[in-house]
Amino acid sequence: MTDQQDTQVAVVEDVETPAPLEDHNAVSIPVPLTPELQKMRARAAMLEVAFKMAQSLSKTTAVPLRYQQSFVPKGEREPQGIKAAHNLAAAILYGSELGLNELQSAQNVFDVHGQPAVYARTMVAQVRQWIDKRVAQGLASNDPDTGDAIWEVSASPTRVVWAARRAGKTASSEWTPQRAETAGFTKNEKYQKQPIEMLRAKAMTEVCRILFQDVLLGMAYSVEELQLEQGVSVQVVRPATNQKGVGGLEAILAARKQPAITTVVESQPEPVRQHPAEPLPADQSVEQAPLPEPQPTGAIVVDPECVVEPEPELISKRQVTDVKRLLAKETFTNPKAPETLAYVAQMVALEELPSLEALTAAQADAVIAELSK
Repeated sequence: MTDQQDTQVAVVEDVETPAPLEDHNAVSIPVPLTPELQKMRARAAMLEVAFKMAQSLSKTTAVPLRYQQSFVPKGEREPQGIKAAHNLAAAILYGSELGLNELQSAQNVFDVHGQPAVYARTMVAQVRQWIDKRVAQGLASNDPDTGDAIWEVSASPTRVVWAARRAGKTASSEWTPQRAETAGFTKNEKYQKQPIEMLRAKAMTEVCRILFQDVLLGMAYSVEELQLEQGVSVQVVRPATNQKGVGGLEAILAARKQPAITTVVESQPEPVRQHPAEPLPADQSVEQAPLPEPQPTGAIVVDPECVVEPEPELISKRQVTDVKRLLAKETFTNPKAPETLAYVAQMVALEELPSLEALTAAQADAVIAELSK
């Protein structure tokens, strides 16, 4: 053998890998493209288009506040943002099922606790549009005496009646002030301002639900009905606290976070005096309080109604500075901006606040304590 060994070169041949054996026991389940699945895909595509449109509309003021991204709901710190666009997209999609376009859906479709609602007049318009479409297709008669229709029978301060006819069946709805009082609607501010319109809305909605549930997609309420049912005045009762200083403020703020006890406030008519000097009749159902003992001669009697409450102490410059500093940490850098003032007003249960300087010293302490958490 020589010192150098022969170098052996290994030749690697390409070998085809055999295909895996088919599992004859495996079961292939085809997904059938049913009409229902096709409809779902079409609705998904519609929702995508509706969302793109809602994103643009929700950045404008052409839609109600509930669908604006910049709107800050009461009790919230941040604007609605993209959530408004999602809600508007759902309203557009639902409105399209009723034959409404995008802006009509934004103005007429309301979401209340997850249930869609429209105005009563919109309900009637949808029913009439559905009837006209069926007449045009030759599926219904346009005879004024026998054809499908919905109409107002009468409207006066004493009664409002609406009627409808479908496939030979008739239905009617009558609303009177007595019925509204029984339902508890007469105390509502909306009803007191427009009694006939509220009665009309109830009659229109009721007759639509009787004969045209499928046309309205099973819609449960009209906007007017929700306004009547939710417009009852309430009195908020919260537990009182005897603590003072910072501890008292913390107790008040903690109480505000607890669910309030609400009771319906009913105004009672005051008894009419027969004569200015004649005393009011005593209420026999209530035990009368004993008469006050006569005051000794020379004593000064103070009428409680004449006592003047002291003016609340206004916010100090130091408090204004502290509030501005804490607001800046919350990204509210402009103390005069409407969103900043609305944010502060919510913390002290004010409907509006013209400026930070309009706060009282106690309100400023409450704001400082809340922002310092």
